[in-house]
Amino acid sequence: MSISMVKSYTSPRAIHSVIEFVEWSLDLAMSKDRKIIFRGHSNSTYKNSPSVLRDANLKENENIMLSELVSLHPEDFGKDTTALEQLVRAQHYGLPTRLLDVSFNPLAALYFACREKEEYDGEVIVFFVDDARIKQYYSDTVSCLTNLAFLSKSQKDEISTNINRMLRARKFSDRDEIKKLRNSKPMKKLLHFIRQEKPQFRSEIQPGSLRQFVVVKPKRSNRRIIAQSGAFIVFGVVPELGDSGTPNESKKFEIMKVLVPKESKNSILDQLDRLSINASTMFPDIDQTAIFLKNQYKN
Repeated sequence: MSISMVKSYTSPRAIHSVIEFVEWSLDLAMSKDRKIIFRGHSNSTYKNSPSVLRDANLKENENIMLSELVSLHPEDFGKDTTALEQLVRAQHYGLPTRLLDVSFNPLAALYFACREKEEYDGEVIVFFVDDARIKQYYSDTVSCLTNLAFLSKSQKDEISTNINRMLRARKFSDRDEIKKLRNSKPMKKLLHFIRQEKPQFRSEIQPGSLRQFVVVKPKRSNRRIIAQSGAFIVFGVVPELGDSGTPNESKKFEIMKVLVPKESKNSILDQLDRLSINASTMFPDIDQTAIFLKNQYKN
């Protein structure tokens, strides 16, 4: 079942200025009773899928890349006690992960829709999310989803195949089928990784939860996350929003899109800069600030 668009719009409308975007965002906030989060794409053809799941080779080697990065730089990951914390840090340093960056600040999303790829139209994606799908960093569901990153592709594929089979046979509530799934080698391996961060975790992983998309509020220990009002959508065994196949999923994770024409990108960036939304404030690391200042005075 595809995730549905909000009924008022059948195709992305276009935004040409910050004022127009703010008015549109306020209208959305006033008309919806669910949480609203945002994501900016500099290219409107991008999929709503995290970087590690967009490329077949990256997807094949997800667990190897993450494990090697942690192994080669243990001092950087020394304070991380959960898979989520490791994924957030790995993504911060540029490693593709199963986390999709989102923001609670619409202007941050607008900035990211405009900041690159001047030859393409940008896009702001708006997600309307049920409260039950917004999780804190210590959530058990988040632990289940993020620890999938440490399984091999074949292990994840086996879990996905078994869950899909249960879904097609409508056996999600069949105790024997659930027990069989939980006793499979890949699920036991997943449980092993989960218990490394939560030793008391019970061996009762809910199969349906591994197909969900959830928004997680991470610890505010990263300056970029704070500056961008950031959060993440955590992906399980389904690689792209809009392809869940789970009954009623579209009602829990609704999507709307707004187009940012390529001709409007530079003027919108100028307007955002007047509101102190620029590379220096969105990326408050000294190297990014230095680049911003160089470009500002060079031009």
